[in-house]
Amino acid sequence: MDVMALPSIYEGLGMVNIEAQANGLPCAVSNRVARLAKATDILSFFPLEDGAAKWAQYLLKIKECNLNREKYAKIVQEKGWDIKDIANDLIQIYGS
Repeated sequence: MDVMALPSIYEGLGMVNIEAQANGLPCAVSNRVARLAKATDILSFFPLEDGAAKWAQYLLKIKECNLNREKYAKIVQEKGWDIKDIANDLIQIYGS
């Protein structure tokens, strides 16, 4: 993939956003997605009201970024989104 688009009307965090960023995939997501989803500089928020033609422009612009995709897994992990850390947090929450 070159870019991920998530023009969602109703979206919480959207774990797919975290996974995409961990793989170094530039993301264009609607401004309805939780701000918490931005773990890196390759996720950008755009208004749904801008319409499909404007979104297409966003996607084409983002696609042109030449990224070192390998570095993003570590960045996402350092932001606290490592699955092992999340699993341990859930064990602590549900274990008490």
